[in-house]
Amino acid sequence: MKLEHVSNTLLKQVNKMDFPKISKPALRALDSINVKTLEDVTKFTETELLALHGFGPKGIRILKEVMEVQGLKFKGEFNK
Repeated sequence: MKLEHVSNTLLKQVNKMDFPKISKPALRALDSINVKTLEDVTKFTETELLALHGFGPKGIRILKEVMEVQGLKFKGEFNK
């Protein structure tokens, strides 16, 4: 039981590192589609993420900035 709690706490910390400036509603929206890392974000288009309740244009902008640094892109996005 205690190990599970530690594991969940560590997972939350990792998520915060991957999504540093994302709002709590946007984090919950990402969690609802099982997105835990920036690599998971690459499986979705901007349009798909914007369709999520709690996720808006600011979240897309923040994700783009963080993903760009790591050389990642949204699904279907090529050298834009």
